[in-house]
Amino acid sequence: MDKLKSLKGRLSITNEFVFKIVKILISTLIALGITFVVLALVSDHPLENFIIILTSPVKKLRYFGNTIEMMIPVAFAGLSAALLFKMGVFNLFVEGLYYICGVACAAAAVQQIGNGFVHPLLCILISCLLGSFLMGITGFLKARYNTNEVVSTLMLNNIMLGVGLFFLKRTGIRDEGFAAVASKVFSDSAKLDILFPGTRITVSFLLLILTVVFVYVLIYKTRLGYSIRITGINSRFAHYSGISVFAMYMMVHAIAGAIAGLGTSTELLSLYDRFQWTDLPGLGWDGILMATLADNHPVGILIASFGIAYLKKGAEVVSLTTNVPVEIISIVQAILVLLVSSQRFLVRFRERKLLKEGMKDELG
Repeated sequence: MDKLKSLKGRLSITNEFVFKIVKILISTLIALGITFVVLALVSDHPLENFIIILTSPVKKLRYFGNTIEMMIPVAFAGLSAALLFKMGVFNLFVEGLYYICGVACAAAAVQQIGNGFVHPLLCILISCLLGSFLMGITGFLKARYNTNEVVSTLMLNNIMLGVGLFFLKRTGIRDEGFAAVASKVFSDSAKLDILFPGTRITVSFLLLILTVVFVYVLIYKTRLGYSIRITGINSRFAHYSGISVFAMYMMVHAIAGAIAGLGTSTELLSLYDRFQWTDLPGLGWDGILMATLADNHPVGILIASFGIAYLKKGAEVVSLTTNVPVEIISIVQAILVLLVSSQRFLVRFRERKLLKEGMKDELG
């Protein structure tokens, strides 16, 4: 009887973890419901199009592969942002790092270096080291001078875009014979190997899974992770507990920067023949949203990234044959973020449940 009562308590909405899951599920249903209403306003066959959005990514291997491809760089960005958010730092530099580290990766990818193992490994290492170094600078500014990280990193994003474009246009990596501003074609030896024939899913997917495991173990299963979480909750308490807050800031920023570098390099070496971004790619912003949706949990980021990529692919399929814009999934994404991040959504319902359970315990 006691075991049954204990199990019931763990599965109750009053349990923090269960409440978060229920909140995400209800938010998803509301977002999809509103999306259907919008479809009814812009489409002649809203129900048919809605079903296509929900089912088309699993109907063809190519579509499902595209979903995984879209998920991977966003999940890497989400993992990078989540580490920073766990430290209580709202650092937005992931977007800028995706661009400048992409330029560095391209500079190495256009060279003729080694073979199909050494060359991509070198490209990834260059990108990761640059990302770690640049993100470390923002960590140093925050730890040493308590710089407002939101303002400084937003400015740095645009600075990285300008610096990256300068190197792309003014150095030897630019292809002068190409119509647009772009690098030379990547060497075949720099491309990552494809895992599943019929798709473009490369070993970047395995690297993503390993990174999710690494971040999960780091945050929740190590002493360092405990120090990171304590510092994020209350840096003064962490300091007086003997934790070096400066070291925590530097270490977490360096790791987050390396993950961002890994994300952009694997994206380029998997799906691109040359570097031709002339603006910030937007992947870093999407990653920040995924971290918010998942409450900075690594596994949750993987699930959220897959879910949004799945819906985006479904909307893309619909937009090919109808007048429904693919941007309709932005509605789902925006509503999800608003509801999941809201401190008041479903809170009163949970409070009533807590009150009822408290009264039951007192009476009996």
